[in-house]
Formats: sequence, C-alpha cells, structure tokens
Amino acid sequence: MANIFDLSEELSLDIDKKKSSSPKPSQPAQTGGATLFFSSSDCRDGVIEAYNFEGLEEPKCIKGLPTSTKEKELGDVVIVEMTNSIDIQADAQEINAQLPNSKTVILLGQTDSIQVLRNLEKMGFYYLPWPSDKLELIECLKQASRDERKRYESGYFRKAKRIAVVGAKGGIGTSVISTELSALLAKKGSRTILVDHHYSQSNIDIILSQKDLEQVDVSTITVEPSKLDEESATSYLNEVEHNFLYLGFTGKDKIEELEKYTNTVSSRLSRQANFIISDFSGSLDFPLDAEKMVTENDVIVLVTEPSVSSVRATQRLLDRIKDVAIPQLVRPRVMVVLNHHRPEACFNLNFEEVERFLKIKPEVAVPFYKTAAKQLIEGKRLQGLEKGKTKPFTSLALSINGRNPNKKTGLFSKFSFKRNKK
Repeated sequence: MANIFDLSEELSLDIDKKKSSSPKPSQPAQTGGATLFFSSSDCRDGVIEAYNFEGLEEPKCIKGLPTSTKEKELGDVVIVEMTNSIDIQADAQEINAQLPNSKTVILLGQTDSIQVLRNLEKMGFYYLPWPSDKLELIECLKQASRDERKRYESGYFRKAKRIAVVGAKGGIGTSVISTELSALLAKKGSRTILVDHHYSQSNIDIILSQKDLEQVDVSTITVEPSKLDEESATSYLNEVEHNFLYLGFTGKDKIEELEKYTNTVSSRLSRQANFIISDFSGSLDFPLDAEKMVTENDVIVLVTEPSVSSVRATQRLLDRIKDVAIPQLVRPRVMVVLNHHRPEACFNLNFEEVERFLKIKPEVAVPFYKTAAKQLIEGKRLQGLEKGKTKPFTSLALSINGRNPNKKTGLFSKFSFKRNKK
C-alpha cells in the first residue's frame, strides 16, 4: 500500500542553516498501509474485499471514529465511514481537527450534493459515495495517489485552520485568551501552534508558567525567510506540552522584518498543525493590517472588555474588517469575546449594552475569576475554573470548530447518528 501512496518528497533541509538548539517536536509516525474507521460490518467487509481483490495489505480496522489517542495506530491512508452523518461538512471539520495533516483521508458517505463535495475537496479530503463496488474504491485510492502532488502544489492539501486573536486595546487579557484557547484545543487532541507577535515584551512565558520558553533571536538565523522550507520552519517551534507548540521571534531588527519572519515561518507550518493561533494583543507596537488579517485567517476573534473605550475600539476594528472583507469571496468568521479581567463592578457596561453598541452578540463572556492569577502562577489553565454551564473557553473552542456549544450535534456526539432502520 505504501508503494501506491508515494507522496511528495520531503522538502530539503540545509543542516548548517538549521537552528540546532531548538527542540524539534515529535512528528506523527508514518507507518505505511491504511487504517479504516468503520461503524458497520458491511463497510468493513467491503473495504477489505477491495484490498484483497487488488492484492494489497488489508487495512487496520478500528470500530468507531478517529481520535487523538489513536494517532499512533494510523496508517498513511485513513478511510472513515460517515454513512450515518447528518451534516458531513460539520463532521468533516471535527475529523480534520483530530487527524494529522500528513495523512491522506478518504471519507465514505451518502451525500450526492455537488456543493458539499466541492467543499470537502477544498478542505483536502477525498470523498467516495458509499456503498460502492470494489473497483470504484480502488480507483479512488489510485486517484488520490495521482492527485497528491497536484493537490499540494495547488494548495488544496489539508491545512491548519488559522485563527487571529486580536485585542481591542492593551491589558485586557488577549494573550491569556490566546493561550487558553491553544491549550484547550491541544488537550482535545488537535495539534496547535501559538504564534507570538510580541517581539520585545512578550508575556506568553509568564502566562504559561514556563521560564525556559524562549523566543528565537533572528540574528542567529542565517537563511532568508523566503528560503525556509517546511522542515527547517519546524525547528523553530518550542513544545509547551503534548500537541501544544509555540512560535516566537525576537531581535533588534525593525518590526516589519520580524513580522516577515513570523508570517513566513508560520505559513510554512500549515501542514504541521490542525490550528495556528496568532496572538495580536492590543499592546502591539505596530498597526494591524486589516486586509492581510482578513485574507490569511479563517477566524478572527476580537477580545474586548465591557468599557466604553474598549467597545469603541472594537467597533473601529469591526468597521475596518468589514471594509476590507466586502470584496472577498471567502470571508473569515468574526467572533467577539467579552473578557471580565477585573471584577464586573469595575466596568461601566453590561453584556446587553455591549451587544447593542456593537450590533453583534459576543460569542462568549469570560467571567472574572478571583483566583486567575494564582492559577496561572501555579502553571494551571483557567479552563480548570470553569463550572456548571459557565464554560467560556470550552464554548469558544467548540464555536471555532464550527459547533454550537449549546447543542449536542455532530458525528462525535451520541446523538449525531441516524437511527438504524430495523
């Protein structure tokens, strides 16, 4: 099977130009062969029959759905039965967040919508209507092999979802929101990279309670940003914890040059993660490029506080985004997070007033946590303070994944499958 899927050659790496001191995060093992996630014995038997017919090694069959805990069991080709999916696009997004981007994924489903098929293709999935005969499945496997190089060159491989977390002004907890979101997505099994856009006074190491989390000094880099390849870009990542990686640069260069390094390296890492989250705190000392932000991100999270000055700044950001987003065919989702980083009595606006002024309902409202500072100093995440129905960080992560946090729908919910007809 590995011979059929001879994917694009690894990008070259100049050892002399690599920052050898940077710890390199472990990459998902390439085991060859194929893995089938199935829900029905008919599907399992049909796929095995097709492989036997072609004289290929049988795929490893796993009952259920892909999860991060099964990553080491995966072959280079992953086939997922989705015949019981109610919303295959939404479910595909969840699968996309569970599987390494290096895997070739074939979905088996029952939809025949051309629009849905095109959207799945743009997400980087192969799709085959099921049930199909063995010849159709084998042809799909071969087509995936033939198309892989073309898909890579055209940009239609599975890429990380890019999220920009933007502060309306400084000191309102934008970096905390960025780190909490990154940590939670990583905890849920999604490989996540947090990109730091602070170049002189970053507080990410303090928020993460990791004193040894250092930014890379660009003066130690001898290769031009445009000449960096995927593997050398990976060498600049720091591993925070499992599935959670950090990218940050510093130096005496102009802010524009440091931004160029950051943007170039992060763009090279599109296949190395499920999510790339950029922290644009309101304390940044350079103007935000609204047009660049709109064209390069899938989601823009605007962090504000319930004060008149912060809400007015948020409104200006929304207007700038709207002005540049109008001509775009594909527009990013824009979400507002209302952060109570101080006791609510300290602010002069409430939730309803913020919504009325912005003409957009905040996606989540983060309450004031009295023990937040102690929690962070001890190296714990604020998500550990979530109680009852008030789960702002969990709700934000679900929303970014395209799910309604107030409704249990999707392939990974016990309510997501249609009842089998008896």
